[in-house]
Amino acid sequence: MIGCLGGDWTPAFGDRGVLAWITVLAYLACAALSVAVWRGVDQRALRRFWGAMAIVMLFLAVNKQLDLQTALNETGRCISMAQGWHDYRRYAQMLFIILVVVAVALVFKRGSQMMRGHMQSHWLALAGAALVCGYVLIRASSLHSVDAIGNLSVLGLSVNFLLENAGLVLIALNATRLLRLRSARRAAERAAEDERRQAEETMSQTTGMTSPRRTVGPTAGASKGEAAEAPRPFRPLKPRGH
Repeated sequence: MIGCLGGDWTPAFGDRGVLAWITVLAYLACAALSVAVWRGVDQRALRRFWGAMAIVMLFLAVNKQLDLQTALNETGRCISMAQGWHDYRRYAQMLFIILVVVAVALVFKRGSQMMRGHMQSHWLALAGAALVCGYVLIRASSLHSVDAIGNLSVLGLSVNFLLENAGLVLIALNATRLLRLRSARRAAERAAEDERRQAEETMSQTTGMTSPRRTVGPTAGASKGEAAEAPRPFRPLKPRGH
């Protein structure tokens, strides 16, 4: 089995086409965006979601070049040949695809429950993740009918490329929208803080200008402890009687 696996697959960067590298960059961009969103959220469910998203996107970026699904296919072929059911491998592949669809549906349901209260702002990312993971797992089955559909061309692009990158676009759009909302919220908070400080400074200056001045009393200029004498009223002298 080890010799069979080593004959058709080696751990090396094998897909060097332009479209393949575009997809790799798209995976890495989604991973970076997921990390950026993860760093700015406080809710436990959102941190788990975007942390897992970043890990999955990074793994699939590496997988895109290492072609790990080929290793999986070769392992399955070797097992089927060793156990004598290689002629019935098509049934096993169809069963694998059904299990993948069911698993993706269950994961989507579980993700919806975990993201309860946040679906309105995160449904694009959840749908994109389900689409990408489902596509990758179904492609790993290596069913000839699936490969034939994937190799069809639409506007010069393969169906495989369009399906895979459609999910990545949904994830990137959702993450970008969340980052923009966060940036706008922080800008509004900074503007409100600046306005509050400016209002406090204006109020302080106004209070200083309108405060009552200290008046000088009648004792101003007298020595300490002495009070100035008030002037006596003038009284005319009365004539003495003779």
